[in-house]
Amino acid sequence: MMLPMRTFLLGSLCLLTGCGSAALVKPQSAAPSAAHAEKELSPDARLARGLTRLGQSRYADAEADLTAALGGSKKAEALLGLSELLLTTGRYADAMERAKLARSAGADAQACALAQARALRATGEVEAALAAVRAVPAASAGPEVRLLLGELLLEVGKRAAAEPVLLTLIEDYNTDRVAKTDGP
Repeated sequence: MMLPMRTFLLGSLCLLTGCGSAALVKPQSAAPSAAHAEKELSPDARLARGLTRLGQSRYADAEADLTAALGGSKKAEALLGLSELLLTTGRYADAMERAKLARSAGADAQACALAQARALRATGEVEAALAAVRAVPAASAGPEVRLLLGELLLEVGKRAAAEPVLLTLIEDYNTDRVAKTDGP
């Protein structure tokens, strides 16, 4: 009696196992592949996503997006984004080159000078970084440029020259020229 019951239970178990196996097989999806979806994003969308990914420290993904954005209408912005990424990842010569290319593509002169100066500073070329920052007219220099100029002047031992430059940043804050949404 025991043998037929055991056979029955094993047979039922096999049958039930077979019934559920179809649920384990994934049907073919009509969704496009990841590579196809990447191609469908516009260069401007890739630029936006690349800058977001750069801010998230997702450097490989950001580099892919920013490189793909070079073919779009915002090539200068993509080059500046790449320059920042390359500086962050320690590729200073490439960062300087992208900043120069961005300038020739029509990017803001201050942003390009700032990118070049940061890369030069990172390689120890403080005098060259100072020259790049000083190329920006003092009257129109933004806070980031003035901060870098002040820091570079301190690095070369010119405290007296750095102090008035750095005090302009404090003056900007005290006179509410710094927006509450201006994190940097």
